[in-house]
Amino acid sequence: MKIIQFLPVVIVLAALLLSAGCTGPSDPGVGIGDGATPPSVTPTDTPADASADTPEETSAAACTFEHLTGRTDTHLSTGDSCYFETHTPIEFLNDLRTHPDEPVMVLDVPEGWITHEDAGLLMQEIDSEEPAAPVVSPISSYWPYNQTSTVGNEALFLLEGYRAGQYPPELCSLYYFNPNRTEMKLWWNTTGQWE
Repeated sequence: MKIIQFLPVVIVLAALLLSAGCTGPSDPGVGIGDGATPPSVTPTDTPADASADTPEETSAAACTFEHLTGRTDTHLSTGDSCYFETHTPIEFLNDLRTHPDEPVMVLDVPEGWITHEDAGLLMQEIDSEEPAAPVVSPISSYWPYNQTSTVGNEALFLLEGYRAGQYPPELCSLYYFNPNRTEMKLWWNTTGQWE
């Protein structure tokens, strides 16, 4: 009988978790109701590069930026720590800059990946309006079809990750991530640069 008493609580928690994804207005021509389906994020045992012949080739493919923009159905099984272990936040931001047309999926990064020195370099980019790829968590319920971000927004997203102690700090870098450049500059000038 006690299990039945907790059933409504479990249902409410499940509904909250399902609605906690990064949602927002999407392109009216794409999405639910038009037959389009969002990318699958179901873990599989398929290697990141199905054409790779050896474990070394498969591992090397997982270390590339293209792995982060690649097939989402293999992303969770192969992870993305290899890329982030071999690339700095500034290199990642430059990759986002050079590939603005495809959202980038990031599950997580190694602890301490964004350093104080990186934060100083990222502060120099926060006003850039240059196009960049948006960053999306594989557990986000929103996928930014045909949308780009800016280098400044992605630098702010990385800085928020530095401040929060985890990256990505939100489920996606668009819509519900509404950075305040003035507040970020004030934080950096009063606290951040002295940490």
